[in-house]
Amino acid sequence: MRDLKPAVRLRDLALLVAFSPGQIVDLAYIWSLRALGLRFWTVPTPGDGYANAFSAALSESGELADISFSGPVVVAPAPTVSREWLDPFRKRLAEACFQRVESVVEGPVFPIWNAPSLRERGLGRTQVRYLESETEVAAKGGRFRFDCPPPELASDHLSLLGPTWASVVSVSDATYGSDMAEVIPSTLGDVTRLLGAVGERYPITATTEGLVVRSDRLEKRQYWGIVRGSDLFRFWLDRQGIEAQVSSAGRTTEEVLRAIGGPQVALRVGHPELIRVIGRAAHDPAGGRVITFNELTGVLGRIHQGDRSAMRGHAHVLNEAGVIQVHMGAKCPICEQQNWYPPSEIADELRCRRCTRTFPFPSANPPDRRDWAYRPAGPFSVPDYAHGSYPVALALRFFTLSSFYGHARTWSVSLESRGEDEGFEVDFALFLDRDYGHEEPPDLLFGEAKTFNRFEADDFDRAQWLLSRFVYARMVFVTLNPDLLEDERRGFRTLLEQGDKQPSSFRNRIIILTAREISEQTVFSVSRSWRDEGSRFAAAALRHNHMDHDLDALSAATLEVYADWEEPPEVVGDDPNLER
Repeated sequence: MRDLKPAVRLRDLALLVAFSPGQIVDLAYIWSLRALGLRFWTVPTPGDGYANAFSAALSESGELADISFSGPVVVAPAPTVSREWLDPFRKRLAEACFQRVESVVEGPVFPIWNAPSLRERGLGRTQVRYLESETEVAAKGGRFRFDCPPPELASDHLSLLGPTWASVVSVSDATYGSDMAEVIPSTLGDVTRLLGAVGERYPITATTEGLVVRSDRLEKRQYWGIVRGSDLFRFWLDRQGIEAQVSSAGRTTEEVLRAIGGPQVALRVGHPELIRVIGRAAHDPAGGRVITFNELTGVLGRIHQGDRSAMRGHAHVLNEAGVIQVHMGAKCPICEQQNWYPPSEIADELRCRRCTRTFPFPSANPPDRRDWAYRPAGPFSVPDYAHGSYPVALALRFFTLSSFYGHARTWSVSLESRGEDEGFEVDFALFLDRDYGHEEPPDLLFGEAKTFNRFEADDFDRAQWLLSRFVYARMVFVTLNPDLLEDERRGFRTLLEQGDKQPSSFRNRIIILTAREISEQTVFSVSRSWRDEGSRFAAAALRHNHMDHDLDALSAATLEVYADWEEPPEVVGDDPNLER
């Protein structure tokens, strides 16, 4: 244990580990328990002499007399210890310690490499560190460098034997709105090529603990490239046999997110009424439709409930981010058509956008407030609501700011397969790391997003393909509509029924989010907003009280409310009349 730093120690536990001294796997098991910081005593096998000697040690004058046996003694056999030896030993131990223990519990109680079994017993894997450090580095040209300092126990004369020590590296980006990949699934294994690491002798591997860097040199400087979320997903999909790329709609979404400052602040353009106003102006290819001053202030007034300070601040943000741009209106005296000009085009001579002739600035009758308006700018001027960028940005905000997971996330905008016969197409994708540590792989979410359109048969067919192809993935359906039509509800129920015919059911793997969830001022408590909504939402929030922290509960709640789906009762045993 010298210089090792376990994060958690389990104390006041009478743990007896029976092991075979001649078995290497048993010795490795014992050393692993010691690394976990557990307090325990070893019992060698076989032979009655060992058991009798150990029983004597439990007497008042024995070496273990100071142990408090307030609870049951736990007998944890090492991997090679057979039940034939363990049962008689437990019996003799129970007889010898009858007055000191309540009972003897059979192991193995500590399946130290089996995270689900540990959680079932209320235990977690203890992380053990020798040396830990945190450093802040600046990225230049899409790359950054840092040092992996060697531990004091490393020695250069061992370099001929290969890697003699390793560092586990976790990387996060402090830049607000970053799209850097913070979650890299351990299934990828060797990620040296993904990182673009320079001068590596040994592969850098992704594990559940982090990125493992092996070294046989005392000085080790790392040169890595920044891995964006879309790069990570393309790399991961390539391992799944799918060659994918960011779609044209995805590139528009990237520009929208860049302009507003990332998904965390997507609510700047996230209110459905504001999106409709911006979208209507962007839908006009001739550029004749604008957002009037009264129209904009009316929308912002309803969003902020008449708070003029908040309205002015929101309008300022929209202008500063380039979402909208102020324009001056002037009527052409030749064709009598109204034209709108940004400040950069206002001059003594104006060119009509309809007849292309020039006319002088209307100095005699200069524009007043009603002759000034706004038009969408940059990616926000792209038709079809910026190629559907708004619900994607709001969905990413929901999972970026929600309380389901810890800080580590990897997200990507729209991806599609290059091959025409692949059939892979998603509007967004996420890897979400679990809040309670790195013991299990991250959750995988694929998204289908609609602005104000409706979910149709093609969307459900694509979802069925994705959920069947990726049996551990969840499908998130996002819409800016406040509710679903009956045809959509029926489509979800049919999709769930089809999933029951698959080897891996679709239950708890489908989540529906509407404007009610993704356009809220906060996303920290969906259940609270549902309770405020009343009616069926409040009732569902009470039934699924873990929906703010558990994706299974969120799936069940949203399917119940938006798809009229109720989970059938669980059947106990072979009798269909018995229900749990």
